[in-house]
Amino acid sequence: MRWLLALLFTICISTRSAYAQPDTDGIPTNCENSVSSYVDANLVIRYSNGTLALVNWSSGDVARIIEQIPDMPELSLVGWSPNCRHLVGGLLIGERYTTVIWDAINGGRVGTIEDGLNQPHFLYWSPRSDAVVVETRHGAFLWDLPSNQRYSLTAEADAWAGRSFRDVVWDYETGTLNTFDRRGRWTSSSFTTDRVAQQSNVTQLDLTNNGAQELRCISFTQPLGGNGRIPGFEIRYYPGTQQLVLYDVTTDNVAVILDTNYAQGLRVSFWARGQLSPGCTMFAGILRVEGVPNGREVVVIRLSDSTRIHTIERFAKNTSDHRLIRLQWDPTGRYLFAQTYDGALIWDSVANTTFYLTSSEEINNLGFSVKGISWDAARRSITIVLRLTNEQRTFDLATGQRLE
Repeated sequence: MRWLLALLFTICISTRSAYAQPDTDGIPTNCENSVSSYVDANLVIRYSNGTLALVNWSSGDVARIIEQIPDMPELSLVGWSPNCRHLVGGLLIGERYTTVIWDAINGGRVGTIEDGLNQPHFLYWSPRSDAVVVETRHGAFLWDLPSNQRYSLTAEADAWAGRSFRDVVWDYETGTLNTFDRRGRWTSSSFTTDRVAQQSNVTQLDLTNNGAQELRCISFTQPLGGNGRIPGFEIRYYPGTQQLVLYDVTTDNVAVILDTNYAQGLRVSFWARGQLSPGCTMFAGILRVEGVPNGREVVVIRLSDSTRIHTIERFAKNTSDHRLIRLQWDPTGRYLFAQTYDGALIWDSVANTTFYLTSSEEINNLGFSVKGISWDAARRSITIVLRLTNEQRTFDLATGQRLE
Protein backbone atom coordinates (compact mmCIF):
# COMPACT_ATOMS: atom_id res chain seq x y z
CA MET A 1 0.00 0.00 0.00
CA ARG A 2 2.83 2.42 0.81
CA TRP A 3 4.35 1.88 -2.63
CA LEU A 4 0.95 2.63 -4.20
CA LEU A 5 0.69 5.82 -2.15
CA ALA A 6 4.16 6.87 -3.24
CA LEU A 7 3.15 6.48 -6.89
CA LEU A 8 0.13 8.73 -6.34
CA PHE A 9 2.18 11.64 -4.99
CA THR A 10 2.53 14.38 -7.61
CA ILE A 11 4.13 16.88 -5.26
CA CYS A 12 7.72 18.07 -5.61
CA ILE A 13 9.08 18.49 -2.08
CA SER A 14 11.35 21.38 -1.08
CA THR A 15 12.40 22.85 2.27
CA ARG A 16 12.21 26.59 1.89
CA SER A 17 10.45 27.31 5.18
CA ALA A 18 12.58 28.62 8.03
CA TYR A 19 10.63 26.25 10.26
CA ALA A 20 10.80 23.18 8.01
CA GLN A 21 10.86 20.07 10.19
CA PRO A 22 13.32 17.23 9.60
CA ASP A 23 11.97 13.86 8.50
CA THR A 24 12.54 11.61 11.50
CA ASP A 25 10.05 8.83 10.77
CA GLY A 26 10.51 8.13 7.04
CA ILE A 27 6.94 9.19 6.22
CA PRO A 28 7.00 11.85 3.48
CA THR A 29 5.10 15.17 3.65
CA ASN A 30 3.62 14.64 7.11
CA CYS A 31 3.97 17.21 9.90
CA GLU A 32 6.17 15.99 12.74
CA ASN A 33 5.55 18.45 15.56
CA SER A 34 4.96 15.87 18.29
CA VAL A 35 3.47 18.36 20.80
CA SER A 36 0.94 20.13 18.56
CA SER A 37 -2.73 19.47 19.16
CA TYR A 38 -3.32 19.73 15.40
CA VAL A 39 -0.88 17.08 14.27
CA ASP A 40 -1.50 13.52 13.15
CA ALA A 41 1.91 12.18 12.14
CA ASN A 42 0.29 9.42 10.07
CA LEU A 43 -1.38 11.88 7.66
CA VAL A 44 0.41 12.81 4.43
CA ILE A 45 -0.36 15.14 1.51
CA ARG A 46 -1.68 13.66 -1.74
CA TYR A 47 -3.07 15.14 -4.96
CA SER A 48 -5.16 12.73 -7.01
CA ASN A 49 -8.13 13.08 -9.36
CA GLY A 50 -8.49 16.81 -8.78
CA THR A 51 -8.34 16.60 -4.99
CA LEU A 52 -5.61 17.88 -2.67
CA ALA A 53 -6.08 15.97 0.57
CA LEU A 54 -4.58 14.55 3.72
CA VAL A 55 -4.59 10.77 3.54
CA ASN A 56 -3.72 8.00 5.95
CA TRP A 57 -0.17 6.78 5.22
CA SER A 58 -1.00 3.20 6.23
CA SER A 59 -4.37 2.70 4.58
CA GLY A 60 -4.54 5.36 1.86
CA ASP A 61 -7.97 6.53 3.06
CA VAL A 62 -8.78 10.24 2.68
CA ALA A 63 -8.91 11.82 6.12
CA ARG A 64 -9.44 15.45 5.14
CA ILE A 65 -9.92 17.31 1.85
CA ILE A 66 -7.82 20.47 1.60
CA GLU A 67 -9.06 21.77 -1.75
CA GLN A 68 -10.65 20.58 -4.97
CA ILE A 69 -8.32 21.64 -7.82
CA PRO A 70 -9.40 19.98 -11.09
CA ASP A 71 -6.50 21.27 -13.20
CA MET A 72 -3.64 21.40 -10.72
CA PRO A 73 -0.54 23.26 -11.95
CA GLU A 74 2.82 21.89 -10.85
CA LEU A 75 2.81 21.98 -7.05
CA SER A 76 5.90 22.38 -4.86
CA LEU A 77 5.26 21.71 -1.18
CA VAL A 78 7.08 24.35 0.89
CA GLY A 79 6.19 22.94 4.31
CA TRP A 80 4.04 23.23 7.40
CA SER A 81 3.55 25.97 9.95
CA PRO A 82 5.27 25.17 13.28
CA ASN A 83 1.99 24.02 14.87
CA CYS A 84 0.88 21.99 11.80
CA ARG A 85 -2.27 24.08 11.37
CA HIS A 86 -1.27 25.52 7.98
CA LEU A 87 0.17 23.96 4.85
CA VAL A 88 2.20 25.98 2.31
CA GLY A 89 2.78 25.19 -1.35
CA GLY A 90 3.71 26.90 -4.59
CA LEU A 91 1.64 26.57 -7.79
CA LEU A 92 3.82 27.00 -10.89
CA ILE A 93 2.30 28.55 -14.04
CA GLY A 94 4.95 29.31 -16.65
CA GLU A 95 7.87 30.89 -14.78
CA ARG A 96 5.74 32.32 -11.98
CA TYR A 97 4.80 30.73 -8.68
CA THR A 98 1.74 31.58 -6.63
CA THR A 99 2.44 30.69 -3.01
CA VAL A 100 -0.65 29.34 -1.25
CA ILE A 101 -1.32 28.91 2.47
CA TRP A 102 -4.02 26.33 3.18
CA ASP A 103 -5.92 25.62 6.39
CA ALA A 104 -5.00 21.97 6.97
CA ILE A 105 -7.71 21.51 9.62
CA ASN A 106 -10.79 23.09 8.06
CA GLY A 107 -9.64 22.99 4.42
CA GLY A 108 -9.57 25.84 1.94
CA ARG A 109 -7.10 28.64 1.26
CA VAL A 110 -6.09 31.16 3.89
CA GLY A 111 -4.61 33.31 1.12
CA THR A 112 -2.12 33.56 -1.73
CA ILE A 113 1.01 35.51 -2.68
CA GLU A 114 1.50 36.14 -6.39
CA ASP A 115 4.47 36.50 -8.72
CA GLY A 116 7.21 34.31 -7.31
CA LEU A 117 9.98 34.00 -9.91
CA ASN A 118 11.39 30.48 -10.43
CA GLN A 119 10.51 29.37 -6.87
CA PRO A 120 7.85 29.81 -4.18
CA HIS A 121 8.27 32.76 -1.84
CA PHE A 122 10.49 32.36 1.21
CA LEU A 123 8.58 32.38 4.53
CA TYR A 124 9.51 32.97 8.17
CA TRP A 125 6.76 31.60 10.42
CA SER A 126 6.11 33.01 13.87
CA PRO A 127 6.62 30.34 16.56
CA ARG A 128 2.90 30.59 17.38
CA SER A 129 1.93 30.11 13.70
CA ASP A 130 -0.34 33.16 13.80
CA ALA A 131 1.79 35.30 11.48
CA VAL A 132 4.36 34.91 8.76
CA VAL A 133 6.98 37.13 7.12
CA VAL A 134 6.89 36.76 3.34
CA GLU A 135 9.80 37.77 1.08
CA THR A 136 8.97 38.72 -2.50
CA ARG A 137 10.72 40.38 -5.46
CA HIS A 138 8.74 43.51 -4.62
CA GLY A 139 9.71 43.65 -0.96
CA ALA A 140 8.86 41.80 2.24
CA PHE A 141 5.71 42.03 4.31
CA LEU A 142 4.28 40.74 7.59
CA TRP A 143 1.04 38.78 7.20
CA ASP A 144 -1.10 38.59 10.33
CA LEU A 145 -3.29 35.52 9.71
CA PRO A 146 -6.15 36.04 12.24
CA SER A 147 -6.90 39.52 10.88
CA ASN A 148 -5.71 38.72 7.33
CA GLN A 149 -3.84 42.04 7.31
CA ARG A 150 -0.52 42.56 5.51
CA TYR A 151 2.04 45.17 6.59
CA SER A 152 4.96 46.25 4.43
CA LEU A 153 8.45 45.71 5.88
CA THR A 154 10.76 46.53 2.95
CA ALA A 155 10.47 48.20 -0.44
CA GLU A 156 11.24 46.66 -3.81
CA ALA A 157 14.63 48.40 -3.82
CA ASP A 158 15.61 46.42 -0.70
CA ALA A 159 14.87 43.04 -2.29
CA TRP A 160 17.40 41.07 -4.30
CA ALA A 161 16.37 37.88 -6.11
CA GLY A 162 13.26 37.82 -3.96
CA ARG A 163 15.13 38.11 -0.63
CA SER A 164 15.29 41.02 1.80
CA PHE A 165 16.58 39.41 5.01
CA ARG A 166 19.33 37.17 6.28
CA ASP A 167 17.09 36.15 9.14
CA VAL A 168 14.06 37.05 11.24
CA VAL A 169 13.47 36.68 15.00
CA TRP A 170 10.12 36.95 16.78
CA ASP A 171 10.36 38.39 20.28
CA TYR A 172 7.05 37.89 22.10
CA GLU A 173 8.43 39.33 25.35
CA THR A 174 8.83 42.75 23.78
CA GLY A 175 6.27 42.35 21.00
CA THR A 176 8.81 43.03 18.28
CA LEU A 177 9.74 41.48 14.97
CA ASN A 178 13.52 41.74 14.52
CA THR A 179 15.00 41.55 11.04
CA PHE A 180 18.61 41.38 9.85
CA ASP A 181 18.89 42.51 6.24
CA ARG A 182 21.38 41.73 3.48
CA ARG A 183 23.40 44.87 4.22
CA GLY A 184 23.90 43.92 7.87
CA ARG A 185 21.30 46.35 9.21
CA TRP A 186 19.19 45.45 12.22
CA THR A 187 15.58 46.68 12.44
CA SER A 188 12.84 46.12 15.01
CA SER A 189 9.14 46.39 14.19
CA SER A 190 6.10 46.09 16.43
CA PHE A 191 3.77 43.19 15.67
CA THR A 192 1.44 43.69 18.66
CA THR A 193 -0.21 46.86 17.33
CA ASP A 194 -2.57 47.25 14.39
CA ARG A 195 0.25 48.50 12.21
CA VAL A 196 3.98 47.85 11.86
CA ALA A 197 5.96 50.89 13.01
CA GLN A 198 9.61 50.92 11.95
CA GLN A 199 12.02 51.74 14.77
CA SER A 200 15.55 53.08 14.57
CA ASN A 201 18.42 50.60 14.60
CA VAL A 202 20.50 51.77 17.57
CA THR A 203 22.37 49.10 19.54
CA GLN A 204 25.04 49.69 22.17
CA LEU A 205 27.29 46.87 23.39
CA ASP A 206 28.45 46.24 26.94
CA LEU A 207 29.69 42.69 27.50
CA THR A 208 31.11 43.41 30.95
CA ASN A 209 27.85 44.87 32.32
CA ASN A 210 29.81 47.83 33.69
CA GLY A 211 28.31 50.37 31.36
CA ALA A 212 24.97 52.14 31.41
CA GLN A 213 23.58 50.26 28.38
CA GLU A 214 22.48 46.68 28.86
CA LEU A 215 23.36 44.21 26.09
CA ARG A 216 20.32 43.35 23.98
CA CYS A 217 20.83 39.89 22.53
CA ILE A 218 18.92 37.72 20.08
CA SER A 219 20.01 34.40 18.62
CA PHE A 220 18.92 33.68 15.05
CA THR A 221 17.17 30.58 13.79
CA GLN A 222 19.21 30.24 10.59
CA PRO A 223 22.28 32.49 10.82
CA LEU A 224 24.83 32.50 8.04
CA GLY A 225 27.94 30.49 8.80
CA GLY A 226 26.25 28.55 11.59
CA ASN A 227 26.93 31.06 14.39
CA GLY A 228 24.45 33.20 16.29
CA ARG A 229 24.36 36.98 16.05
CA ILE A 230 24.00 39.92 18.34
CA PRO A 231 22.09 42.78 16.67
CA GLY A 232 24.69 44.75 14.75
CA PHE A 233 27.51 42.36 15.64
CA GLU A 234 29.03 39.15 14.26
CA ILE A 235 31.51 36.59 15.58
CA ARG A 236 34.38 36.46 13.10
CA TYR A 237 37.67 34.59 12.81
CA TYR A 238 40.70 36.07 11.06
CA PRO A 239 43.36 33.42 10.24
CA GLY A 240 45.95 36.13 9.59
CA THR A 241 45.90 37.33 13.20
CA GLN A 242 44.63 34.02 14.65
CA GLN A 243 42.01 36.00 16.58
CA LEU A 244 38.34 35.29 17.26
CA VAL A 245 36.56 38.64 17.53
CA LEU A 246 33.19 40.24 18.04
CA TYR A 247 32.84 42.53 15.04
CA ASP A 248 30.69 45.67 14.81
CA VAL A 249 29.15 45.53 11.33
CA THR A 250 27.81 49.08 11.67
CA THR A 251 31.18 50.74 12.21
CA ASP A 252 33.30 48.01 10.55
CA ASN A 253 35.47 47.74 13.66
CA VAL A 254 36.47 44.99 16.09
CA ALA A 255 34.44 45.51 19.28
CA VAL A 256 35.96 42.76 21.47
CA ILE A 257 38.77 40.22 21.01
CA LEU A 258 37.31 36.94 22.26
CA ASP A 259 40.33 34.66 21.73
CA THR A 260 43.89 35.61 20.77
CA ASN A 261 44.98 32.11 19.69
CA TYR A 262 42.20 30.66 17.55
CA ALA A 263 44.50 29.30 14.85
CA GLN A 264 42.72 25.94 14.65
CA GLY A 265 39.27 27.49 14.33
CA LEU A 266 36.95 26.45 11.50
CA ARG A 267 35.20 29.15 9.51
CA VAL A 268 32.84 29.83 6.63
CA SER A 269 34.18 32.89 4.80
CA PHE A 270 35.14 35.03 7.82
CA TRP A 271 32.32 33.76 10.08
CA ALA A 272 33.55 31.43 12.81
CA ARG A 273 31.86 28.04 12.68
CA GLY A 274 30.00 27.22 15.88
CA GLN A 275 26.93 28.18 17.90
CA LEU A 276 26.22 31.27 19.99
CA SER A 277 24.10 30.54 23.05
CA PRO A 278 20.67 32.17 23.45
CA GLY A 279 21.36 35.19 25.62
CA CYS A 280 24.69 35.62 23.81
CA THR A 281 26.76 34.73 26.88
CA MET A 282 28.80 31.89 25.35
CA PHE A 283 30.12 30.83 21.97
CA ALA A 284 30.73 27.14 21.22
CA GLY A 285 33.35 27.19 18.47
CA ILE A 286 34.61 24.25 16.44
CA LEU A 287 38.38 23.66 16.22
CA ARG A 288 40.63 21.31 14.29
CA VAL A 289 42.85 18.97 16.33
CA GLU A 290 46.44 18.81 15.13
CA GLY A 291 47.83 15.38 14.28
CA VAL A 292 44.42 13.66 14.27
CA PRO A 293 42.83 12.90 10.86
CA ASN A 294 39.48 14.71 10.73
CA GLY A 295 39.98 15.53 14.40
CA ARG A 296 37.57 18.10 15.82
CA GLU A 297 36.77 19.54 19.23
CA VAL A 298 34.42 22.18 20.61
CA VAL A 299 35.65 24.97 22.86
CA VAL A 300 33.13 27.11 24.77
CA ILE A 301 34.19 30.73 25.23
CA ARG A 302 32.51 33.05 27.73
CA LEU A 303 31.98 36.40 26.03
CA SER A 304 32.04 38.57 29.17
CA ASP A 305 35.73 37.89 29.89
CA SER A 306 36.93 36.06 26.74
CA THR A 307 37.70 32.88 28.72
CA ARG A 308 37.62 29.29 27.50
CA ILE A 309 35.43 27.53 30.06
CA HIS A 310 34.86 24.07 28.55
CA THR A 311 36.11 21.69 25.86
CA ILE A 312 34.26 18.83 24.17
CA GLU A 313 36.71 16.37 22.66
CA ARG A 314 36.33 13.85 19.81
CA PHE A 315 33.61 15.96 18.17
CA ALA A 316 31.81 14.50 15.15
CA LYS A 317 33.10 15.24 11.66
CA ASN A 318 31.01 17.42 9.36
CA THR A 319 28.56 15.63 7.06
CA SER A 320 26.63 16.53 3.93
CA ASP A 321 23.44 15.21 5.58
CA HIS A 322 22.05 18.46 7.03
CA ARG A 323 19.37 16.55 8.97
CA LEU A 324 22.05 15.37 11.40
CA ILE A 325 22.54 18.06 14.04
CA ARG A 326 26.10 18.22 15.36
CA LEU A 327 25.87 21.04 17.90
CA GLN A 328 22.92 22.91 19.43
CA TRP A 329 22.09 24.98 22.52
CA ASP A 330 18.76 24.53 24.25
CA PRO A 331 16.40 27.56 24.14
CA THR A 332 17.52 28.74 27.59
CA GLY A 333 21.22 28.78 26.68
CA ARG A 334 22.16 26.53 29.60
CA TYR A 335 22.50 23.10 27.97
CA LEU A 336 24.65 22.23 24.94
CA PHE A 337 23.99 19.14 22.80
CA ALA A 338 26.93 17.66 20.87
CA GLN A 339 27.62 14.53 18.84
CA THR A 340 30.98 12.87 19.49
CA TYR A 341 32.79 9.62 18.75
CA ASP A 342 32.02 8.62 22.35
CA GLY A 343 28.28 9.17 21.84
CA ALA A 344 25.88 12.13 21.87
CA LEU A 345 26.09 14.19 25.04
CA ILE A 346 24.65 17.10 27.03
CA TRP A 347 26.87 19.64 28.79
CA ASP A 348 25.27 21.65 31.61
CA SER A 349 27.00 25.05 31.59
CA VAL A 350 25.76 25.99 35.09
CA ALA A 351 26.69 22.78 36.92
CA ASN A 352 29.60 22.09 34.52
CA THR A 353 28.55 18.46 34.24
CA THR A 354 28.17 16.12 31.24
CA PHE A 355 25.96 13.10 30.61
CA TYR A 356 25.66 10.86 27.54
CA LEU A 357 22.50 10.15 25.57
CA THR A 358 24.00 7.36 23.43
CA SER A 359 27.04 5.09 23.58
CA SER A 360 30.09 4.81 21.34
CA GLU A 361 28.67 1.54 19.96
CA GLU A 362 25.72 3.44 18.45
CA ILE A 363 27.68 5.94 16.34
CA ASN A 364 28.59 5.75 12.66
CA ASN A 365 32.08 6.31 11.26
CA LEU A 366 31.60 10.10 11.34
CA GLY A 367 30.59 10.20 15.00
CA PHE A 368 26.80 10.51 14.62
CA SER A 369 24.24 8.50 16.57
CA VAL A 370 21.25 10.89 16.71
CA LYS A 371 19.19 12.19 13.77
CA GLY A 372 16.60 14.32 15.57
CA ILE A 373 16.31 16.24 18.85
CA SER A 374 13.61 18.30 20.56
CA TRP A 375 13.81 20.37 23.74
CA ASP A 376 10.93 20.53 26.23
CA ALA A 377 11.36 23.68 28.33
CA ALA A 378 8.37 22.90 30.57
CA ARG A 379 9.69 19.45 31.54
CA ARG A 380 13.34 20.51 31.29
CA SER A 381 13.97 17.48 29.12
CA ILE A 382 15.38 16.51 25.73
CA THR A 383 14.04 13.85 23.38
CA ILE A 384 16.34 12.28 20.80
CA VAL A 385 15.68 10.02 17.80
CA LEU A 386 18.39 7.44 17.07
CA ARG A 387 19.86 7.54 13.59
CA LEU A 388 19.63 3.83 12.72
CA THR A 389 16.69 2.46 14.71
CA ASN A 390 14.34 5.50 15.03
CA GLU A 391 14.20 4.71 18.76
CA GLN A 392 13.16 7.71 20.87
CA ARG A 393 14.78 8.45 24.22
CA THR A 394 13.87 11.21 26.67
CA PHE A 395 16.23 12.51 29.36
CA ASP A 396 15.82 14.83 32.32
CA LEU A 397 18.25 17.71 31.72
CA ALA A 398 18.73 18.44 35.41
CA THR A 399 19.66 14.90 36.45
CA GLY A 400 20.68 13.21 33.20
CA GLN A 401 18.30 10.36 34.01
CA ARG A 402 16.36 8.67 31.22
CA LEU A 403 12.60 9.15 31.44
CA GLU A 404 10.02 6.54 30.47
